[in-house]
Amino acid sequence: MRRKDIMPAFFIGIALISGCGQSKDQAAPQVASVAGDKSATVGSSAAPAAHGPQIRPDTTDDETSEWMNIYIRCLRDHGVKVGHNPPGKGPAGSLYVDGDPPAAAAAACVSKKPVRAPELDPAQNPDYKQQWHEQVKCMQSKGMPITETDDGATYNSENAKVPANAKQIEFECQVQAFTKK
Repeated sequence: MRRKDIMPAFFIGIALISGCGQSKDQAAPQVASVAGDKSATVGSSAAPAAHGPQIRPDTTDDETSEWMNIYIRCLRDHGVKVGHNPPGKGPAGSLYVDGDPPAAAAAACVSKKPVRAPELDPAQNPDYKQQWHEQVKCMQSKGMPITETDDGATYNSENAKVPANAKQIEFECQVQAFTKK
């Protein structure tokens, strides 16, 4: 299994795109903070935001899924055909858009579209390879049966015994490796 197969589900969500509108009783999404303060919100301001909530290495899958669904609902509200993820394709029941949305809908919803964490983007993070190496070592130390490869990681065998808390291990090690110390 390659790294892309063991990355957190929120990367899949980003690739699939998510929702735009907020109901009156729905709180503004929370922006995760490395310092542990998750009180900063993305919401109303005098001018529309140039982009949506910033995903960080410590942003949870639930937070990202919520932001993506807000973005996708916005696209739907602007005429884009939206579906629900079929089994095995991203979080069950989550909304998705097949392909790129029309430019007008994308522009109308840009302030809702979550922005990928630059720390987790090899093209934007000059320390990415070293930090990924640190994440793999952390995961291995916590019982994940993986081996680092040139383009990610793979399980040590087809019958590898993956810990029940593998997703939690991966998240904790990602935060540890990719968060500025």
